[in-house]
Amino acid sequence: PMQGVWGATFIALEAPHGGGDKVLLPPSALEAIGVLTEARHGTPQLPNPLCLRVECGDGRGTLGHGQPRRAAGRGQGGGGRLAGLLEFTAAEGHVALPRWLLQAVGAQEGVPLMLSSVDVPRASLVRLRPARTRFYEEAEDQQSLLQAGLHGVYTVLCCGETIRIANCGEEFELLVSEVCTGIPPTPVEAVCIVDVEALEVDMGESLEGEEERIAQERRAEETARAAQAAAQA
Repeated sequence: PMQGVWGATFIALEAPHGGGDKVLLPPSALEAIGVLTEARHGTPQLPNPLCLRVECGDGRGTLGHGQPRRAAGRGQGGGGRLAGLLEFTAAEGHVALPRWLLQAVGAQEGVPLMLSSVDVPRASLVRLRPARTRFYEEAEDQQSLLQAGLHGVYTVLCCGETIRIANCGEEFELLVSEVCTGIPPTPVEAVCIVDVEALEVDMGESLEGEEERIAQERRAEETARAAQAAAQA
């Protein structure tokens, strides 16, 4: 378990990689996390993957750079956003994040961000809904697209967030409508999708399709009411 093992403050930079949810930490963070992990668990080996919470601010209530901190709860309920780790190659004192993640925590380059280690349960079921109906029209092999767009790109999926998957130069937005862990699947706020042997991905109705369906149903109801009023007149 890594909940509350490590926490530190870094200056934000926009990462050269644009998609996914993985951040870059400086090499000193690897040493700090290893020392704290060994003190807690008897081994400096980091878990794979290492899940992180990213929060805008200077880490009020922390014990300083690289020192242990009590992390917030899982999912979005604890504040900030969850992310994964790409590698330890950022400039010292800095953390590099994809632009969307910077925006999600309300930050920009040059501001302090608090990062802390967290535990996130492994996924068993993820329900996604594409923003546009054309996802079903243009993505012929949806399972392969999801496989390539999720694995190795995202570490954590949070219920209610929108993810982006690239396909042939285009980007598709998908709403994460539900995430579950365990068998039978139990809904939670966030799940880790790394090293999951049998992840079930369920694709639901597109948000655009739902809007169109609701509009059609509303028009049909209005037409029926108008016809009924005319018949009674």
